[in-house]
Amino acid sequence: MAAAATWYLLINVLAALAIVADKAKARAGAYRIAEKTLFQLALAGGWPASAVMQHLVHHKTRRGRFQAIFWACALAHCLLAIPILQWMAHNF
Repeated sequence: MAAAATWYLLINVLAALAIVADKAKARAGAYRIAEKTLFQLALAGGWPASAVMQHLVHHKTRRGRFQAIFWACALAHCLLAIPILQWMAHNF
């Protein structure tokens, strides 16, 4: 389970940094981080930190399409990760 905890820590830090970086790039008019990448980070388990950072830096919070896909990724992650983590807890 230590590996899972390490994974969640790292993926959440990365997801939070990606939101902050994308917001900074948006303000600067620079090349942005692809929404696909933000969705992949959410699906991989970084959705909690990403959701918090979206609200803290006011980024992507009004984009209905983005929010719908983002929360679908979060739900998909939970539906997939919970049984896997339960299996790991009983077998390792």
